[in-house]
Amino acid sequence: MNIWKKLGHFLSVNAEWFILSAGILLRLRHLLENRSLWLDEACAAVGITSASYREILLNHAILPEFARPPMMFTLLEKALVSLLGNNEIALRLFPFISAIGALAIFAYVSRKILTRRAFYIALALFAIAEPLVYYSAELKQYSTDLLCAILLLELARAVLSRGFKLEECLRMALAGAALLWLSNAMIFVLAGITFVFLLNKPWAKSRGVALALGATVLIWFISFALLYSVSLRHMVGNASIIDTWKGAFCTSPLFSLETIRWAWNLFTLSFENPVGLKWVGLMLPLFVFGAWRLWGRDRNIMLLWLMPLLFTLFAALMGKYPFYGRVLLFLTAGYYIFIAAAVDELLLLPRKFIVPVTLVFLSILFYQPVVDAGYFALHSRSKTDNRGAMEFMAEYYHPGDFIYLGTLAQPPFWYYAGKTGLSKKFPQPVIGIADGALIRGFKIGKFALDPKEIDGKKFMFFRYEYNIFDENGMFRANMGSQKDNQNISYVPLDSAYHYPSTGRTWLVLSGPSALETGVNALIIGSFNKSAKQLLAFDSFNAGVYLYDMR
Repeated sequence: MNIWKKLGHFLSVNAEWFILSAGILLRLRHLLENRSLWLDEACAAVGITSASYREILLNHAILPEFARPPMMFTLLEKALVSLLGNNEIALRLFPFISAIGALAIFAYVSRKILTRRAFYIALALFAIAEPLVYYSAELKQYSTDLLCAILLLELARAVLSRGFKLEECLRMALAGAALLWLSNAMIFVLAGITFVFLLNKPWAKSRGVALALGATVLIWFISFALLYSVSLRHMVGNASIIDTWKGAFCTSPLFSLETIRWAWNLFTLSFENPVGLKWVGLMLPLFVFGAWRLWGRDRNIMLLWLMPLLFTLFAALMGKYPFYGRVLLFLTAGYYIFIAAAVDELLLLPRKFIVPVTLVFLSILFYQPVVDAGYFALHSRSKTDNRGAMEFMAEYYHPGDFIYLGTLAQPPFWYYAGKTGLSKKFPQPVIGIADGALIRGFKIGKFALDPKEIDGKKFMFFRYEYNIFDENGMFRANMGSQKDNQNISYVPLDSAYHYPSTGRTWLVLSGPSALETGVNALIIGSFNKSAKQLLAFDSFNAGVYLYDMR
């Protein structure tokens, strides 16, 4: 055997370990970058670090207007922060562990249901797909959603393959009931599993099997009902969530051409985000062909991976769950399985066609994932430098300095003010009384998210609010006084504005999008026209600026 054959044999034997190692290294590199928390992560971090265990269990939200991670996810995050300290690595550690677990279990599951060649294709896609790598080190529950989905679908496969044995049903019942609290999206996975179980007519096997299955579904229902009453009912129909996910909920009549176009558009968009594959014109036929071929081999396997997607889409049709982007990450494993199965079938051609066809298909399939993986192996995924900005402010802040915040700078300000100890310097006079207790707050000026036009002239406006921090410096609430809310100040953008005389005054801005960048530039421009700038920290999509406002 010559050296090339030996090398080929070595790679073939160890291919799975090479792929798994690549996936782990990409995720680890992302975690160790230790980037600043951006807006969404900062919201989650405030809810985790500022709330007590009791408040989490009682579903008391520090930021009620923002979407909240699942209760069990938040508790686990709280435990890691308590153990490892309040820092970005500790906050992102559980999503990272979930992502590594998902990668390992996907390898185990896909090896059982795919041919060897299809298994390698699916595993490679799963290992390097950018959305899966990105959310492995993001303070969000999406990689945990993916882990839970794969676990439940494998448990369901075991139940089906072993004929609904009592111990398998019990394991399935307990896992489903528990994982609902770790990943709320598992309601769609459990709905799909129930559908497949019923298709197999377990009542025809024996009364015991029917009772076992009925008890399993009942346990899931009880767990979901309790979860809904405690947590989910506050999220379903939440105006803030619906506004955030515009277009991801169906707003047209259910039985209409507009709804069909909406569903088709969102389904095709899902291949790029969150699956991470472009060339939808090719990926969509591969998805359909792969599902059809798996149906021919094992109907149960195909339906287990397809039905959660259909139930999720139905929920979006009913206006209950958004069908777009990161909230669909738990469905991505099914896409890779179907596409890999299709490519494997297409490679069963006469020998003379195998090499060119293989090169063409695999080049198209892996082009985007490989380019993304290579780019982010060398470049940062950072969205803002909120940490650097707030550390600068903590160093130069004097007790009594006034602060203005851009709207989207609030959650990063709340989190990092507590983390750096800055908030302990804030004066907090009594601003009211509630339930017999005095309320103390730190007065700030908050700028609106976008400018307004009045009589043909553009204005920014701000109002006063009160940030409340506890004795440990952790953010607790944001309040506005009735008097201050009635006196909104409009700042003209075409001339200098006489800001209130607040002495040393900080302006804190943040935001990664073009809209936010533009608004932030308008606010800075207004301050520069009206006051003398003393200090500035202007970093990547975040900045703090000190002015003399006398």
